[in-house]
Amino acid sequence: MTSKKYFTKTLLQFFSDSTITLPWRGFKPDPYKVLISETMLQQTQVSRVIEKFTEFIEAFPTIFEVASASNEQIIRFWNGLGYNSRALRLKKTCDAIVKDNNGVIPYSYNELRSLPGIGDYTASAIVCFAFRVPVVVLDVNVIRVFSRFFSPQVYTTDVINEKEIRESLVRMLPKEHSSEFFQAIMDVARLYCKKSSPNCNECPLSPKCKSNNKLVFKKVTKRLEPSYLGFPRRIWRGRVLKIVTEHYSISVDEIVQILEMSEHIDWITTIIHLLEKDGLIEFEKVNETVRIKS
Repeated sequence: MTSKKYFTKTLLQFFSDSTITLPWRGFKPDPYKVLISETMLQQTQVSRVIEKFTEFIEAFPTIFEVASASNEQIIRFWNGLGYNSRALRLKKTCDAIVKDNNGVIPYSYNELRSLPGIGDYTASAIVCFAFRVPVVVLDVNVIRVFSRFFSPQVYTTDVINEKEIRESLVRMLPKEHSSEFFQAIMDVARLYCKKSSPNCNECPLSPKCKSNNKLVFKKVTKRLEPSYLGFPRRIWRGRVLKIVTEHYSISVDEIVQILEMSEHIDWITTIIHLLEKDGLIEFEKVNETVRIKS
């Protein structure tokens, strides 16, 4: 059996035998739930998304509820997931689908890509997972697993060229089971073929993996995030945004009082301006009041 056949067969068997259940999965999943989950899963761990996904779906059971909700309501239920700009992009996507397509999520990759807030990965994921169209779904997890299996990598950070991976996947894609295939890769990446500490001994792909128990850990040098009083800027952004979502309109002074940061008003003002720049809030300079951007 060739490596490519082994890779495909093993992954499909792994997925078939798996007891993993996720609320947005299924043979014929709701496209709306796939849209919500894929947006939430961007840069957020699955365990955290499961909890917030359930809460979000209970509050907004269909795409029409999202479209009719205010930005403030959407951000309030997004609290805890981070990267709040994703929430507003999701809102714009749902607004456009309701307005232009009567609330029906398109099953065409090109139509999905034309929507605001939908990039290549999300469009491919929706088409593949929700509509079972055989397309390549390429993210960092797929790239990592594919690279390590088919080519001996030296460091945990090493990967093959993305273009090469995509071309290979197009040729070897199991067209009738593309959804299971890519979900299996992502499960393997999350459970075994981890970014920093791969568990090769338990991985179902290890018998023919070219990087099996050979990877040397290499720390990724990340750009340091600005911090203040021991907390990174994203934490301050989240705290300020949470306060704003709890009030229709609130002054900068009131935000400072709630945070007990009267001696650090310059920092809080900086955070407010950053949130404004990202399109999350509106800041009225005349009376120095803040509200969620409508």
